[in-house]
Amino acid sequence: MSTHPASPHRLTSYQRDVWSIGTRTPESPQFNCVLHERLHGGVDHRRLAACAERVLHRHETFRLRFADSAGVPFQRVAPEAVPVAVVDLSDAPDPDTARVEWMRASLAAALPLDGGSLVEATVLRESADVTHLHVKAHHIVADGWTLDRLGHEILREYARAPEGDRRKTDGEAPSYLAFVEDDTAYLAGPEGDRDRAFYREYLAGAAPALFTRATGDGPRERGRHSFVVDGALLDRVRAAGHWPSTYVAAMLGVYLTRLHRSGEAVLGIPFLNRPTKRHRDVLGQFANTLPLRVAAPGS
Repeated sequence: MSTHPASPHRLTSYQRDVWSIGTRTPESPQFNCVLHERLHGGVDHRRLAACAERVLHRHETFRLRFADSAGVPFQRVAPEAVPVAVVDLSDAPDPDTARVEWMRASLAAALPLDGGSLVEATVLRESADVTHLHVKAHHIVADGWTLDRLGHEILREYARAPEGDRRKTDGEAPSYLAFVEDDTAYLAGPEGDRDRAFYREYLAGAAPALFTRATGDGPRERGRHSFVVDGALLDRVRAAGHWPSTYVAAMLGVYLTRLHRSGEAVLGIPFLNRPTKRHRDVLGQFANTLPLRVAAPGS
C-alpha cells in the first residue's frame, strides 16, 4: 500500500495530540522516543547501518514531514532516506562513559516539528565486542510498539541479508497514512460520538489536576523513580484474578490521594490502540493517554 510522497494528508487524532503540545514547546525533548539495542560480539557496523537505513526507509512513518497552513497541520512523505551514522567511541579514555554522555546529550536534544526529519539513527561502536544501535524518533511518528518492532526488524534484516544480498529482505510495508481516513470516519461517526459522551459523563465532577504545569522560560526539573515489584507479590495479584498493571495503578492512585489529602486521583493510562493485526503490522503513532479515576475516600 503506497502513497504519493508529495501529497499532503491530515493528521490522525493521535498525532494531533502530540502536535498541539509539541508546537507550543519546540525546544522540549519530552517527545523523544528511543530504541536502544546493545549488541555483543563482532558486528559489521557499516552493514548494520545499511540494514537500519533500508528498514527505516521501508516504513513511511519515519519519512513523514509536518507543516501547517493557516494553523491547520498536515503531513507528507519525503522521498529521502533516513541516514544512519556510524560513531566510533572506542578510542575514548572511557568508552562506556563516553557512550552514556553521548546518549544523554542525544536524549536532551529536541526534534523540532518544523518540516525536517524526525528520526536520528546511529550505530555506536563502544569496543571490538560491544556495539549499540540507537534510534531516536519524535513521538508524532513512533510509539513504543513501533520502536520495538523496528528493533526486531533491523536485527532480522542484518541476520539474514549478507552484504550485497537483498533477495530475502521484506517487501513494502503497509501505509500509516491509510489510517488517516479511518480515524476521520471514526471521529465523525456514531462510535466517536458514543466515546466522547462516555468520557464527558465519566469525568463529570473530576477534581483539578494535582500537578499543574510550570510556566515561564526557566528550566523544568524532572524526576524519575524506578523500583522492582517482588515476584511473590505479583503471583498473589494474578492469583486473585488481577493484572499487575491494574494493581500498580491502584496503589499509585491511593498513594497520590494520601499525599495530596484528596479523595480521588486521576491517572493518565497509555493505550496501544491496535485492536487488529492490520493495526499491529503498521509502524507509526497510534498510542494515546486516557484518564483513569481512582477513588480512595477516607484513605
